[in-house]
Amino acid sequence: MEGIKRCSNAQSLFGIHQIPSDNQIRNLLDQVAPEQVFGIFKQGLRLLEQQGH
Repeated sequence: MEGIKRCSNAQSLFGIHQIPSDNQIRNLLDQVAPEQVFGIFKQGLRLLEQQGH
């Protein structure tokens, strides 16, 4: 198994090569008001429910 390069989903699916740490993401999200993301969250949840998930 040596020589096999492992990639995260961020790398293999989205082409992201420099993945921020948990703390970096938290610091960015702390600046966003929850009201700004409620709409997109509700929309995503609704789509999942419609698909039976």
